[in-house]
Amino acid sequence: MWRVLSGVWMGWALGSNDAANLFGTGVAARIIKYRTATFIISIFVIIGAFLEGPKAMETLGKLVDISKNMNMAFIVSLAAAIAVTIMSVLGLPISTSQAIVGAILGGAIILGNVDTRKLTKIAICWVGTPIGAAIIAYIMYTFLDLVSKKFIKNVMIFNRFIQVSVILAGSYGSYALGANNVANVTAVYVGAGMMSPTTAALIGGFAIALGVLTYSRNVMTTVGKKITGIGPLGALVAELSHSITLHIYTQVGVPVSSSQAIVGAVIGTGLVKGYRAVSYKKVLHIFLGWIFTPTTSCIISLVLIKLFEIFGISVLL
Repeated sequence: MWRVLSGVWMGWALGSNDAANLFGTGVAARIIKYRTATFIISIFVIIGAFLEGPKAMETLGKLVDISKNMNMAFIVSLAAAIAVTIMSVLGLPISTSQAIVGAILGGAIILGNVDTRKLTKIAICWVGTPIGAAIIAYIMYTFLDLVSKKFIKNVMIFNRFIQVSVILAGSYGSYALGANNVANVTAVYVGAGMMSPTTAALIGGFAIALGVLTYSRNVMTTVGKKITGIGPLGALVAELSHSITLHIYTQVGVPVSSSQAIVGAVIGTGLVKGYRAVSYKKVLHIFLGWIFTPTTSCIISLVLIKLFEIFGISVLL
């Protein structure tokens, strides 16, 4: 069972990176305290992982046939964890989905048995994630802005409405993150026949929660303050749009990028105020992270496979 440790690390890295996507804008807008946010995320991410986590494991767990190949499952999970951790230290919100897929493709280069239909499905969903989140956010912000200005005249009532709504939206987003992204953490172990989907979901959910509680402040600062100043209503819309997007793809059965969803949502919200409201320099940095992440995790995966072979540990079962 020592091979599961790389999955626990991956879950920790995912939690430390993606917690920002749930309450980063809310914390930056001082709607909710950082510690309160991390506690809420931890609870709901475990619930989401347990109730709906197995839905996305089929697609990712069988992207490459690693049935009974426990060493390969360990390697690809470890490679993805290393890549995500590097990006977290740099303060970049990146795609853990792309990290694990890049690592799996590194294994596919050796094993030569990738499922191209599943890979195509995943790639299409990746493209649709930020675009869909931006569209949802743009429409939602425009609508809520009009409604709030027309019906909520009292500033104190409006602020209270925003505060409660951001907490509810963040809780929903935490649930959606656990449901969708726990597959990135432990699906490879299900594919290798090491554990059941339910067990994998629980282990992954707790690992993600651990990352949220211990090392999420760095990336939360990047997402919350450095992309765009969207204000309290924008924070609510960004979180809710991100959460809806993740939950939609959970039902499709594809783990997608929480980072892509929140960045798309923030951009969609910022565009309502005009293109000048968006920090395109920071967005460019994040896009570069998306490009480098799967490439980096793929290379790390290949290096680890080579190291295993040097030490006489077979990955070609």
